[in-house]
Amino acid sequence: MTTIKVHFEDKQGNTNEVVTSINGTPEEISRYYLDKWFNFPDYEDKNGMDYYTDHFYRGTQVEFLN
Repeated sequence: MTTIKVHFEDKQGNTNEVVTSINGTPEEISRYYLDKWFNFPDYEDKNGMDYYTDHFYRGTQVEFLN
């Protein structure tokens, strides 16, 4: 297992990152994440109620931590 940190950015320039473990070569892992869109679900408060929203981020960088 390889531990990686993946950096993401949405269309508005907001960023997010995830640290995870994954099997594969560095090339396979990079192909899986880079320039692909991933959904990070979120919740919005509308009139006192939480509503589930989709928030899509594109993989921009993969750091190999080990």
